[in-house]
Amino acid sequence: EPGFLALAVHFGLAAVLFDFLQAVDVFHISAASISASSAGWEHVWKRFESFEYSRDFFVPRLSRAGRARLLRPAEQVSRLLAFLGGRRIRLCFVRLDLRQVPMEALTKAELPAVFRNMPHLAHITYPQHGWSDLPSMKRFETAIPSHVSREARHDGNETKAARDETI
Repeated sequence: EPGFLALAVHFGLAAVLFDFLQAVDVFHISAASISASSAGWEHVWKRFESFEYSRDFFVPRLSRAGRARLLRPAEQVSRLLAFLGGRRIRLCFVRLDLRQVPMEALTKAELPAVFRNMPHLAHITYPQHGWSDLPSMKRFETAIPSHVSREARHDGNETKAARDETI
């Protein structure tokens, strides 16, 4: 209800309410008024400043029986690239953790342009293993803009640099 939304924004409750919503719902509410838009984008910026992709990031489709189904990898790739390259959302990203991204997305030709259009991007974490070959990983690494720091990680605890030091 617009009256409730206006009061929530006025009293600073919108930020608390936004924590319980999917990002797409925050975007929808942000369209209700200028003050809702301001509160919504402030929340979106904070939510996606350090973005870690997971397979269930996109709202799954429901089967006829009402069960949630994960998206097919090809659909995940297209949605992810559209999301990361979104006109306004790309302004939010400062740190990206792409370790769970399907490999097909990391080898897409349009990915370098997506990274170049993220003006605040400062750091990317990407998978150390799973590449089809070493040249694929090198192409990905060269797609990362030179001002952006990078880190290849095997899992949540071990970085490529730390592993190389122990060898």
